[in-house]
Amino acid sequence: MRFSIAAIILVALSVTALLMPMLIKLFHKKSLVDRIGKRKIHENDIPSMGGVGFFAAFAITVLLLSSYEQLAEHRVELLTISIMFVVGLRDDLIELKPISKLLAQLVPTFFLIYLTNLVFPSLYNFLGIGEIPYWVGVSLSLLTIVGLTNSFNLIDGLDGLAGGLALVGFLAFGTWFYIQGIEYYTLIAFAFAGSLLGFLYFNWQPAKIFMGDTGALVIGFILAIFCIRFIEINASLPKATFLKINSVITMAVSILIVPIFDTLRVITVRLLRRQSPFSADQNHTHHMLLRLGLTHAQTTLLLVGVNIAFILLAFVLDFLGDNILMPIIVGLIIILSVTLHYLSDKKI
Repeated sequence: MRFSIAAIILVALSVTALLMPMLIKLFHKKSLVDRIGKRKIHENDIPSMGGVGFFAAFAITVLLLSSYEQLAEHRVELLTISIMFVVGLRDDLIELKPISKLLAQLVPTFFLIYLTNLVFPSLYNFLGIGEIPYWVGVSLSLLTIVGLTNSFNLIDGLDGLAGGLALVGFLAFGTWFYIQGIEYYTLIAFAFAGSLLGFLYFNWQPAKIFMGDTGALVIGFILAIFCIRFIEINASLPKATFLKINSVITMAVSILIVPIFDTLRVITVRLLRRQSPFSADQNHTHHMLLRLGLTHAQTTLLLVGVNIAFILLAFVLDFLGDNILMPIIVGLIIILSVTLHYLSDKKI
């Protein structure tokens, strides 16, 4: 590593801390705020484009600490990340229709998949499936990227929640990339982690600013890239490599378990109720916890803690392999969800 992890985090955190107060004042002045409403939890108009601040801090950190060779090698990834940022910015400034936003997300996604060959070549014996046809790999990559991008957009409904869950994801992937000597992804991960640490100071209850689509879409997009690269790189490591993951698909899911499962559950419920999957409601996991009487901070800490617990569980039981461990992880998260739904309904 050209720079220590501490240095990367410190630079990103410092830039975010400098930018965020200025952006809060500017957005209030320009009335770029998330206004109170029936489906809103917050009680005041809050600036809603905090993603501008932590994305700028992330970009500055990467440009300052990267070599020219690294920037050249990863130029397509950086370009598509920037395009996704613009999509989020456009939606925050002038709200896009759900289908228009989805189509806009497909543009950087297709560029990324095609130009960097970010394609699943195999399922690595999960469900007994090894190598898969190219079109199947492309479809899985597309589903992973678009799905994770929108999962963080959907779960961004509570002070500190999306940022806290994203921080866990970046730290988990970043630590693994660092151990395996993947320098550039280590830089990306910890630069974003540092930026989010700075942002969370202003986003914690009571939040002074929200990340908005500007931040949520970029977070989900980068973590989707990490998820696919993590699985791909792990498969290429020699068997004796330290921290080569045996249940790699389950581990990738566990690192992002809360946003993934919450999104799947909410969309399933909406479809069963014959509602549009894009319709807004108060059926997210954090809404149910709030109805049980938890505060914003308690709910955020609980869900972040649950996410960390699943990562640790997947790590401890890694020797089982995906075909055994995945059903265990999925079964546990379903049991927790059903229990929470029962308690929430009983409370109502």
